[in-house]
Amino acid sequence: MGPVFPRRYDAQPILDEEAAAGRIKYVLENPKKAGLVKCFTEWPGFVAVAGLHDGEEVETRHFDRSAWQLAKRPNERERYWRRGRLRLSRLPGMESLSCSAYLATLKSWCDSRHADRCLGVEGVLDADVNQRPRKPKRSRRPYAFGRPEKVDAYREASRLRYAAYDAARALTKLGERVEWPEGMYAPGGAVAA
Repeated sequence: MGPVFPRRYDAQPILDEEAAAGRIKYVLENPKKAGLVKCFTEWPGFVAVAGLHDGEEVETRHFDRSAWQLAKRPNERERYWRRGRLRLSRLPGMESLSCSAYLATLKSWCDSRHADRCLGVEGVLDADVNQRPRKPKRSRRPYAFGRPEKVDAYREASRLRYAAYDAARALTKLGERVEWPEGMYAPGGAVAA
């Protein structure tokens, strides 16, 4: 098994329940928008988020595209399929809902109309991963998701934390011994987890 998050992983805090629902909706609908499936319920990720087998482990199968690329994209693909196990559970705060109410809530967040086009498994595998979008989005990604007042409070707390870090760093350059803000490492002193 490889890492859970690829190199391009970027953590962004989700500050309230409404923002969490929005992020889940984005994750569930994105495969349909990308033309990978006709309806969000066909995407394996929906089964995982929906916790349809709540508490059970399900066997997964995925294509290791990185290994296939490193092997210079051979025609024989079978040896690049990997198996894994995934434990499914309901989303936090929704454990007490009945199965039907839980599924209805998840489905209500998504557009149930079918997509006009669908690549299918072979179409996805044959897609050029290096191809850039025709019209790339230029919008700035948010640093946090939530109601505007919560995002503003998060940004202010981050600004204060970075200011404390900069002040501690300046004192260190002057030879002073300082306490670093909680959760931050001295420059050059980061420890790999």
